[in-house]
Amino acid sequence: MPTEVIHVIGAGETYTTLTAWEAAQQRDLVSADEIAIAELKSEDFVEDLQVNGWTTDATRYVVIRAKSGSEYNSATDVGPKLYKNANFGMDIYESYTRLEHIRVGSVSYNYPFFVRGNNTIDFRQCTILSSGQISNSNNSGLYFRSCLIKIPSFNNNPIRFINTENCTIITSNTYGQVLRDGTAYNTLIYNASATTTYDNFFSVDAGDYNAQSVSNQSAPLGANSIDDVPSSDFNDYAGGDYTLSGVSADVYHAGSSTYAPAFDNNGVSFDSSTPSIGAFEFVSAGGTILFSRSRTGFRAGSRQST
Repeated sequence: MPTEVIHVIGAGETYTTLTAWEAAQQRDLVSADEIAIAELKSEDFVEDLQVNGWTTDATRYVVIRAKSGSEYNSATDVGPKLYKNANFGMDIYESYTRLEHIRVGSVSYNYPFFVRGNNTIDFRQCTILSSGQISNSNNSGLYFRSCLIKIPSFNNNPIRFINTENCTIITSNTYGQVLRDGTAYNTLIYNASATTTYDNFFSVDAGDYNAQSVSNQSAPLGANSIDDVPSSDFNDYAGGDYTLSGVSADVYHAGSSTYAPAFDNNGVSFDSSTPSIGAFEFVSAGGTILFSRSRTGFRAGSRQST
C-alpha cells in the first residue's frame, strides 16, 4: 500500500511555502509507491503555486490539506488560505491532485485555480472564493465534494464543466447561468439576485435532490428537487454563516445517500440514509464539530512527517 509522506508547511517548519515544498518534493510517486501530502498551518499562502512535474495515478497522488486542528472554517474565515493575485490562484497540472479543508481564492480575485485538461482534481470540504469565475473551460474531471463555493457578484457563466456533490453555491448573479454544463447532486444554489431570463442550473445533468433559492426561474432538474429555499435555512446568511439553521430548514435531510460524501464541510458525518442538501449537515446548538479524515479515501499506509 502507498506510504503517506507528510510535510507540514508554514512558519517554523522545514518548508514555509507550498512552492518550496513542491519544488523539493516533486517526484515519481508511482514508482515510489507514495502519496505526497502537504499539511498547511493556519496561514495565508500568497504564492504562485504550480502542481506540476509529478508522476501520479489513482492511488498515488498529491494532497494539499489543512493540518489537523487548523481546518478552514468558512463562517469565521479562520484557517489556511491559498491564493496568488487578482487574476489567478494556483495551477494544477497533475491528475488526481486532492485538496482538503482549505480556502482557495478570494472574493477580491478572479480564477482561483487553473486546471489543465480533463484531469481528475478532487476538492473536498474546501471553500472556493472568486470575484467572477470558477471554471469556464472544459475540465470534465473537476470534482467538488462538500464544498462551499462563493461568488458575490458576476456576469455570464461563472461555473462550468464541474461535478458537484453536496455543495453549497452562494452568489448574487444578475446575468447568466450559475452552474452550467456539468453534474450536480445534492447541491444547493442560493442566488440572491433572481432573474427571469436564466436558470441557476443550466444544461446540467442535475439528477435528483438539488435545491435553489427563491426565484422566477425553472426549478432544478430531476425528481425530488426543492425550489424557493429561503435565506432562513442558513444559520446567519447575512453574516456569512451558511450552516443550517435547524431541522426545519427545507434542505435538512432532503438529499440522497447515493450521492453524498461521508462528511460535510465542517467534518460532520452526513446522515447515512437521507443527508441534507448542500455542504452542511445540521449541528445542534452546542454541538461539537469534529474534522475527520478517516473516510477520505486514502489507502492505509505508514505515515512519515517532517
